Amino acid sequence: MAAVPCPRCKAAMDAAPLLAGLSYWRGPGIFTGTCPHCGEGLELRVSASRIELGYTYWAGSMHFEGMIDHSVAGLRRVDADGAIALVLDGVSYPIPAGD
Repeated sequence: MAAVPCPRCKAAMDAAPLLAGLSYWRGPGIFTGTCPHCGEGLELRVSASRIELGYTYWAGSMHFEGMIDHSVAGLRRVDADGAIALVLDGVSYPIPAGD
């Protein structure tokens, strides 16, 4: 199973529990969650076989700046009918949409 290090506490987060706890923030088009070890908030972008951790900032509009890029073999994002799911190792994680 792929592990992604937390940018705050550096503990390894297994990708599956991280994905299961994410929400989607439509404004900047990113995912948000928390580190299961330190409880700090995380902002990330997810695409095919990739998790990119970073932060958001305001400069006339909301932007995401990716800082740490991790490869996660087999990860994919499925967008259908306005819903988002992340799929890893044959398990689908439906992602609730935030504001």
